[in-house]
Amino acid sequence: MAPRKLSPLSNKAIHVRPVTTDRELKRIQQIRYQICVVECGQTYLEGTCHHSKTIADHLDQDLNVFGVSCDDELVGTVRWGLLHWSARPHRHTKKISDLGFGNSAQLGVTDRLALAPKARSLKTLRRIYEVVAMTALDAGSRYEFCWASSKLAALYALLGYRRTGAQVINRAGKPLEVLQLDLHQSQKPHSDHATFYRDLGFPFPPRAA
Repeated sequence: MAPRKLSPLSNKAIHVRPVTTDRELKRIQQIRYQICVVECGQTYLEGTCHHSKTIADHLDQDLNVFGVSCDDELVGTVRWGLLHWSARPHRHTKKISDLGFGNSAQLGVTDRLALAPKARSLKTLRRIYEVVAMTALDAGSRYEFCWASSKLAALYALLGYRRTGAQVINRAGKPLEVLQLDLHQSQKPHSDHATFYRDLGFPFPPRAA
């Protein structure tokens, strides 16, 4: 029998919602493990526990964790927060502070992005980062940061991020680029998604990756 072809989610509604219960958070930590370790072989990620089959760390309690779902099926997750929300920030965030920004209350970080194979499209990413950007704006963020491999950095550029030239080293000894998204030019109401995307520099309409 031929392997079942994964159905793309391009024509289905993607919902991105904050996690509000311990049970939901545990499920997110499990899906991180399934995607990052089982599917992608990223066994080096901080907080990986092979016994419980979870990826979790203290920042899950300090930052906002989001679940990404389609038709009530959990297909991914992402995490976001302001730098000053945690007294024990991730070691990569020191590099962001070194870029010369004076007010940490305006600096946000997005990490722990994980998507199931059938959810991996530019349209899905735009939906996720639209929610993250709106949440960040509401919290007073003016600059957003993430880190990614050079290959993924090109994809983040399509979401409006720009390369800062700074790098961090992950636990596997691989360099990751630090990317920056400027929100301060978009702190006004938007009547439609097209205006919001264009103000952030997102291409519109979304295209499949």
